[in-house]
Amino acid sequence: MYHYWFEIDGFEEMISKAWCECLIVEIIKDIQKAEKVDNLEAAQKAKIKWAIEGEENTKFYHGILNKKRNQLGIRGVLKD
Repeated sequence: MYHYWFEIDGFEEMISKAWCECLIVEIIKDIQKAEKVDNLEAAQKAKIKWAIEGEENTKFYHGILNKKRNQLGIRGVLKD
């Protein structure tokens, strides 16, 4: 009575297919985890690169803005 399912036709095939599908699902999950780690590493590298290069760009753009601000600034008031 307890081992009745062993007598069903195709039981062994069904079990092996189910185990194989479980392994495939686990492999897919492992691949997704690895891709997530790769994406996080790429994001961190991009942040580091931006932090380094961003400092250089910030100085450059602030220099341009300060020059423009000086050119557009009011130098004095004329009194009639």
